[in-house]
Amino acid sequence: MKKFAFIAMVLMAATGAWAGATSGDATAHLFVDVNPTIAVGVDAGSAHVDLGTMTTGDQSAVAIFTIHANLESVNIQVMATDLFKGDVYSSPYKILLKRAAEDGALVEPDNGNAMDGHGNMLGWEPSPSVDTIDGMTLWQTEIWAFESGSNGNFSQDVTVTVEYTNSDDELPQGEYSGYMKIVASIGP
Repeated sequence: MKKFAFIAMVLMAATGAWAGATSGDATAHLFVDVNPTIAVGVDAGSAHVDLGTMTTGDQSAVAIFTIHANLESVNIQVMATDLFKGDVYSSPYKILLKRAAEDGALVEPDNGNAMDGHGNMLGWEPSPSVDTIDGMTLWQTEIWAFESGSNGNFSQDVTVTVEYTNSDDELPQGEYSGYMKIVASIGP
């Protein structure tokens, strides 16, 4: 008889048919993973940057980009082209991006710095990128990790400065143009 009563209780428990039971509950543990995300844009005032006038010597180009990432550090690389007369990459007339060993692209986050004791100046790689914009070769800097001063995310403006040089005092008059690009990525 005890065996029969025990079997009946097990069956009632399995089917929820407890005599006199008026409610019950169960709990499920829920979880979700938030993947790392990143978005990069250019400040509206930096979409077209007027460098003013130049004859010979050096000229700075400054652009402001925005990086939004849901982690505290991002890898940053800068790319830039030479400046070509008439915006034509095949023109023999150009103003060169300064790419010597002591030159580089200055990367200045509003609220952060380069990590691991590295300065905010990213050195130019000796070879150009395989990427082009409108046929213009992009020169690339080293890639370096930058950390935010905010907790939990890297969400801020980043000012980038590169230098151009012209030593030809007979360079034909006209407009010379090119591109600057920032690449921000997540990873080790």
